[in-house]
Amino acid sequence: MITQLAKAGFLENIYDFEGPEAPQNRNRKPAALLFYKIGDAHSASQLAVFTALAEKFSGVLFFKTDVMKEQLLAADLGIRRIPAILFAPVDEKPSIAYGLCSETALAKTMTKIFKL
Repeated sequence: MITQLAKAGFLENIYDFEGPEAPQNRNRKPAALLFYKIGDAHSASQLAVFTALAEKFSGVLFFKTDVMKEQLLAADLGIRRIPAILFAPVDEKPSIAYGLCSETALAKTMTKIFKL
């Protein structure tokens, strides 16, 4: 399942970069967050891949964020183009990948980053 995520949810559940103890990981499971734009063909394609992976990787939390609704979060994280995926391992700083990825390539990346 993929959950829609706003900035407040990101700060509370994934990675707090604003609080008094920032930066601080908040996630208890690896998390992947897709930044997309409704109506964008590339975003729709990546969302389909992301959805397929959410069914395969039960140990990973999957989120999505529409950059038009969450412009501040996208700007705070330096999202410059879409689609973009933020990978948030449990005890490491998040990293971001840009552009389209096949299901196979994204699965390999997640396995490596999240040490699955």
